[in-house]
Amino acid sequence: MDPQLLSLIGIGGFVTVIVLGLIGFPIAFSTAIIGLFGMAYLRGWEAATGFSGAIPYEATTSYELSVLPLFVFMGYLAFQMGATSEFYWACRQWLGRIRGGLAMATVMGCAAFAACTGSGSATAAVFGKMAYPEMKKYGYDRNLSLGAVACSAPLAIMIPPSAALVIYGVMAETNISQQLLAGFLPGLLTATLFMAMISFRAWRNPNVAPAVAGVTWPERISSLKGVWPIMTVILTVVGGLYFGIFTPTEAGAFGVFAAFAIGMVRRSLSWKGFKSAIIDATRTNCMLFTIIAGIFLFLRFLAITRLPFTIGDWITGLEIPGLAIIGMILLLGMVLGMFMDVLGILLLVVPIALPAVRALGYDPIWFGVLLVHVCEMGLVTPPVGLVSFALKGVLPEVPLESIFRSIIPYEMMMVVTLAVLLVFPQITLLLPNLMSG
Repeated sequence: MDPQLLSLIGIGGFVTVIVLGLIGFPIAFSTAIIGLFGMAYLRGWEAATGFSGAIPYEATTSYELSVLPLFVFMGYLAFQMGATSEFYWACRQWLGRIRGGLAMATVMGCAAFAACTGSGSATAAVFGKMAYPEMKKYGYDRNLSLGAVACSAPLAIMIPPSAALVIYGVMAETNISQQLLAGFLPGLLTATLFMAMISFRAWRNPNVAPAVAGVTWPERISSLKGVWPIMTVILTVVGGLYFGIFTPTEAGAFGVFAAFAIGMVRRSLSWKGFKSAIIDATRTNCMLFTIIAGIFLFLRFLAITRLPFTIGDWITGLEIPGLAIIGMILLLGMVLGMFMDVLGILLLVVPIALPAVRALGYDPIWFGVLLVHVCEMGLVTPPVGLVSFALKGVLPEVPLESIFRSIIPYEMMMVVTLAVLLVFPQITLLLPNLMSG
């Protein structure tokens, strides 16, 4: 078939998936349907039905993806045993005495919770009910409080263990351990900039974030017992990956064991909580792997059309700086993030952009972190902003416009993070490079 016609068919399928995603059609089904019918048109029904059976099986039984159900289960165990709420309370006790301290504690709590659950929407829902009323009680500015919850929640898809980075690593065929570690420092940088901005605003206008009085030193010391459970789980996983003790799958398995053992020793994990963790993890994993099956069907269709390679050749032929090309790709990712979840964005952007990224000589691990970062921004940005709507769901009394307005200063900090990571890729690649020696 004529190469130009093949490319047009690929573009048609690509645009159709985007349109279906924008109108709310589930990404798992839209990608599977377009992939199946596209392959049937190009290769015939017999080949298409053969692919539709083999490809989902191969994709969902990939050893690299076996880490996902373990990380998801680990996060739900940590949540059910109360580790995340205890960590937030400890941060609140220590930071509340300074101006902006409750908002900073919210950022730290969201980052820790996000690292366990990997879900930005779940983080926003939990901290919308837990942290926002606490800040409101002590007279914090509403925009400062809402923004702290809304924009810290998407750190779930950056700080390891991150399902988004695992799936990107599988699609880009990068080292999964290095890909996960690459998200650690950028995630911490984003959280640090959030807290610096909160501190600056509280210094400029103390009324927006007053200090909380009345917390004694014995209460602060006592609260530290809530820090070690969640930090043990996170540092065990990240440290094991960094020092090469674990493969990602082994790290996930050990993280599940550590969370379960800590819950048993502290008697904070009930039988009811354990069953809830299993049920919630099963539902989440079924959703993830259904999406993955559809994604890989669609990727095979795109490979047949050779659209990714055609676009890659076209991009590399442009007479503009490489960073400008990367910037355009990231802008596309952020715009898509306003309407779609991160897995859908990875599906649409990675196969098209990655050949060009490699041809331009950029590190795919670094690019993956940048792409996930702009997805973080898209998750809270109107007109949709999935995390913003999740926060609105648990705070019905708060106008959606207030949530969208509250994210502006935090998104400015995310833009600063993006600029720093673009100019200094060494920040992203430091831990992966140290790991590989």
